[in-house]
Amino acid sequence: MTDAIAADVQPGPEPSPLEGSYLGQSGELFRLALVTSFLTLITLGIYRFWGTTRIRRYVWSSITSESDSFEYTGTPVEKLLGFLLAVVVLAVSLGLIQLGLFFAGLSVFAPGDTPTDQVLAQALLNLSFLLLLPLWFFAMYRAYRYRMGRTRWRGIRFGVEDGAWGYAVRALGYGVLTVLTLGLLAPLMTFKLEKYKADRTWFGNARFTQHGRWQMLFPALKVPAVGLGIILLGFILIAADAGVLGVLTSLGGSITLMVGIVRYRSHAFKIMTQSKILGENVEFGCDLDPGEVARITIWGGIAAGVLTALIFAIASGVIAVVSGLDFALLTDGVNPNLDQTNAVILAVSPLVGTLLALLVYSAMILVFVHQPVLAHTVNTTYVRNPIALISIKQRGEDLAEDADGFADALDVGGAF
Repeated sequence: MTDAIAADVQPGPEPSPLEGSYLGQSGELFRLALVTSFLTLITLGIYRFWGTTRIRRYVWSSITSESDSFEYTGTPVEKLLGFLLAVVVLAVSLGLIQLGLFFAGLSVFAPGDTPTDQVLAQALLNLSFLLLLPLWFFAMYRAYRYRMGRTRWRGIRFGVEDGAWGYAVRALGYGVLTVLTLGLLAPLMTFKLEKYKADRTWFGNARFTQHGRWQMLFPALKVPAVGLGIILLGFILIAADAGVLGVLTSLGGSITLMVGIVRYRSHAFKIMTQSKILGENVEFGCDLDPGEVARITIWGGIAAGVLTALIFAIASGVIAVVSGLDFALLTDGVNPNLDQTNAVILAVSPLVGTLLALLVYSAMILVFVHQPVLAHTVNTTYVRNPIALISIKQRGEDLAEDADGFADALDVGGAF
């Protein structure tokens, strides 16, 4: 009888995890990115807000789990108005900084004639922009808050509490510690800033909580530390007159450091995702491979650069043929067959070609780097105990405030 009762109270099998899936297609995203970039160019940047919104809606809708896709509800008008507000604030901030320097008897815009005055003016200009660094971190948090506040899944909104200035102050403090320790305390900065954001993030009426300790990120620091050590060795060799060997060593260390930073960020994301909890008992798993992320980033960046250079070379050849230019004669400074139309084409084509190359390159990076990394991340992340998601209810909508206008003004906010 006792055995029968015990059998009745035994827990059932653990529910299957809720796995993510990314369904975006490279061709579709490339066409979308290219069209929106071209429209941004011919509208002198105005279409940027509509283009970003279209790309986000496509990417968000491509992230699914059990046929439930994410939804981006932000609007381009919100972004445009937020950008205009941010530009005004930034202009006033720079004006106040310069005014303070002026009353201190210093000026960036009217330096003296001596070399010392010129150097001082440049140093003050750099200081003016350095004083805007808090706004850069402020913009990062506000952009995160806006994107989350305009994201829904299964009809339930995400949301983030206000706290941009608190984030900026912490980022500056931890950033100084990271620099002073040559990156040794980078895990402290990474963990504390992520915890600050995660602990203020909600899905419906359930709050995220970041558990763990910052020391758990030290294993992710291994490759960047090796790269930094090789760079220092290269400097020592250069100082010891081992010129070529020192330069090559420093170059190898720089490459190792860049790869290591990519691995560090993805490894840290994996560890912290595994340590997050939503509500009381919704846990997360992540099998992301930092090495795969590094490979995608490196080879994707190379592919984007090579294809862009190839397209640029072909386009330049077509322009040369169509305009009837004779580059052999141009090297002598005179081309007797160059008429007025060709002269205009010759003057404008380098600028147009460079802009088009940048547009193509940004679209290539989006397709060959950012989307594959996102796809790998989504496909390797899952939710444990998904049955607990049923009890989560809707929450109030966050105000748009400045949208992510500061992020647009300062070019902050990532690929999407």
